[in-house]
Amino acid sequence: MPNLTNGLAEFAAKGCLVKPILLQWLQDVSIPLDFGLWVERSGDRAPDQWFHPSGHPMMTEKQLLDYLLYPQFIEREPMSYIGGMGTLYGTMTHSLVEVILDKAGVTVPLPDGPCIACGRPRPRKGRPVAKGQCGEHSAVHAETRAKGHLDGILSLGGLRGFDLKTRWKGGLKGVRDMDTALFAEKWPGYYWQAQEYMRITGLRKYIVLFLEMGMPWEMREFHLDFDPGIGLEIECKYLSALAQARSRGLELAA
Repeated sequence: MPNLTNGLAEFAAKGCLVKPILLQWLQDVSIPLDFGLWVERSGDRAPDQWFHPSGHPMMTEKQLLDYLLYPQFIEREPMSYIGGMGTLYGTMTHSLVEVILDKAGVTVPLPDGPCIACGRPRPRKGRPVAKGQCGEHSAVHAETRAKGHLDGILSLGGLRGFDLKTRWKGGLKGVRDMDTALFAEKWPGYYWQAQEYMRITGLRKYIVLFLEMGMPWEMREFHLDFDPGIGLEIECKYLSALAQARSRGLELAA
């Protein structure tokens, strides 16, 4: 990690690990920062008989069963202008943060071979992600048919999962760094998402960083530990829904 100057050490003193690195690299002009950017529109993921951390952990057992048995009735909201712009700018912001953390030497390299979650090939080491490739860490838990992609895995005092979330301007007002209880209360979906990633990867610590899209570009960092109770609840719901679906004749694709 670079030496923290210009008052940035105060954020590290509060326990933040990622925020001080980003602040240092974005302000210190002596640190080289250049990168190319390739952006692909996020597609609409059709139901695939797998459970995903972004949407399924907080569902009830009945909702999970309906997802498996009646995918044709799942309604998808059309992308709005605000949603489309937010998604594209969020993707570009993810690329910037990934580059900084990689250059700072705290990211865990991607494993060799194709992605185990989506099957796409990985980029060559040291090369940026190109069309048709997967540049994210992934995990698959076959027993509960759960899989997903993480924004990253960081080596900061041990291995930690990492997710970046973007918010609208003013969306972090009244929110403090490292207030995990408030994070879980205000964004329960994100909290359970992180818990599910830890369940299926085996990681036991997770960092979620929020970044506002607009001046003054506020950031908030949260550190989460694995909650075995939540992990067990998710696992039991998934296994029960799968068992009921199979008992009704549903054949699950490999």
